[in-house]
Amino acid sequence: MFLGWYEFFTSRLYRYEQFYSNWVSGKFTGKVYILRYDDLSKKFAEAVKSVVKMLADKEVDQNVLSCMIRNREGDFHRPAPNFTREDIFTRRDEARMQEVKERVDKKIKACMDEGLCVDIISGHV
Repeated sequence: MFLGWYEFFTSRLYRYEQFYSNWVSGKFTGKVYILRYDDLSKKFAEAVKSVVKMLADKEVDQNVLSCMIRNREGDFHRPAPNFTREDIFTRRDEARMQEVKERVDKKIKACMDEGLCVDIISGHV
């Protein structure tokens, strides 16, 4: 690993947690809508419909949705990396990331339980 990696990794992990914690802390006065990357990638059409409904209060045109589904990959693709995740992160790093993710998920759940956050896909408040 390169010099300073641990400090860089630690600071970015802290910033990630603080960013999401601030949004779901109740300091923001409006509703916080949650859309997880996993939901967007696994339930793309449902996610698009929900976001459009939330933003524009209307249904997505089926032709537009079909076009988005067909073209969701886009034209730009990065070349495959010549390294693996294991080359970058140690087991300890992975464990720390998992701990932070679990803390953030717990805060998001608490925010939804308090009615301050809404899961865009399920509509769960």
